Order: sequence, then C-alpha cells, then structure tokens
Amino acid sequence: MGGAQERRFTLNAYGHSKRVFEEMAAMYAQSTAPAVALRIGWVPHDPASVLTAEKSLADNYWDDARLIAEIRGALGLGNF
Repeated sequence: MGGAQERRFTLNAYGHSKRVFEEMAAMYAQSTAPAVALRIGWVPHDPASVLTAEKSLADNYWDDARLIAEIRGALGLGNF
C-alpha cells in the first residue's frame, strides 16, 4: 500500500502476514488460477476452551459450522 496518504499506524506481525497473504492471492489470481486470501477466526483444539478464553479471543471463535460456511463462501462453493 502506498500512495499519497501516509500510514498513521505501525503494522504488527499479524498485519504484515495478512498483507503477504493478500498480495500472494492477488499475484496468483493474475497468473495461473483464481485465488483468495482467507482469514480464519479462532478454531481451538478443544471447543471447551471458549468458555475460559479472553473476550477478544472468544469473540473470534468459529465453530465447525461457521468454519465450513466461511470457507465454502470464500471459495464460491455456496451452501450444501
């Protein structure tokens, strides 16, 4: 990202990695095949972890149904 506007914040590791995935998806989409950068919410190993997680983490929790729906939607597969 560049342009006339100056960045008013510092990117953390998450921001940098997100940008890399978005740029890679854009690069692949222009060359060989469609591509999409997909951000996946929190999918804990044990769903019981949600009950004791910090609020900010619990707010990003994706159960199996949401995980499948979001991935299918991002890939343009629709509902089944």
